[in-house]
Amino acid sequence: MDNNKKLFLRWLNVELSGVCNLECVSCTFKSGIRTSIMTDNTLDKVFREINTVDVKEVPWFSGGEIVTINNKRLREICDQIVSHRNQFSSEWLSQVHTNATIMNEEKADILVNSGAFSWICISADGPNKEFFEANRIRHNKTPFPWEKLLDNIELLLKANSLRKNPIKISFNSMSGGKDYPGADPNFINLLEKYKFANAGYKGSYAPHQWIFGRPEGKPHRCHWQNRQIVIMSNGKYTTCCADLNGDNVFGDIDKMSLVEAMLLPFDKRYSGIGCRTCVQNKPSRNSLVETWAPPPRME
Repeated sequence: MDNNKKLFLRWLNVELSGVCNLECVSCTFKSGIRTSIMTDNTLDKVFREINTVDVKEVPWFSGGEIVTINNKRLREICDQIVSHRNQFSSEWLSQVHTNATIMNEEKADILVNSGAFSWICISADGPNKEFFEANRIRHNKTPFPWEKLLDNIELLLKANSLRKNPIKISFNSMSGGKDYPGADPNFINLLEKYKFANAGYKGSYAPHQWIFGRPEGKPHRCHWQNRQIVIMSNGKYTTCCADLNGDNVFGDIDKMSLVEAMLLPFDKRYSGIGCRTCVQNKPSRNSLVETWAPPPRME
């Protein structure tokens, strides 16, 4: 092996926020159990470690929600990401997931135009009002309004449409596609209105596993442990982005380099817990979500 060749890592997830503004039925994340926002000191260490490996993609999320970060701090973090990428001519893909439930024109401008992200994935978990509001529950136990989500999505798409070179904006966990009954026409029309500012709505061949649990008959097969490492907002390493609450924490960026984390034996990284805590092995707690399934795709 070439000693000068860097180790390859498909995904290095970096959690910028350790809190979330929702208590989704499909999610086991416990908001506020760790550092609310990653500190400059920890972020500097993340940048240092990124340079030591060959990373293909850095998704800036894990259990927490980036839009909970106030606009001033969010702009500072984005400026740091841009500065690092420019300084080291970084080639890794920078992307972020958001539930898009806290949005205004300034926040949309930061996410789209700061230069920190080349891809924004909006995690909506539902193709229509009934499905979405059954899952997306706020801390006051009321559903987040579907209509407000569409307004927030439009803020992002509008900002992106004004760019000479729009970034990629896609949608995650929107089970089905345009040829599946149930998708809200207002959502589809919104994408058509800004069709050059989004990657479209391709849906998925099966319900999103975080909501539905492992599909019946599908094997327990996971490759995340060989392709991903997560650095949580408190600087702790964990195995993958499905470990929302840090059950599999196996190290700290203050004491362990990313290379050392990658070279740890499997049993050292999973500490006897393994995938038993993974949300993809747990059934949903919502009856509507448990029983809903898409019909066969129309030809």
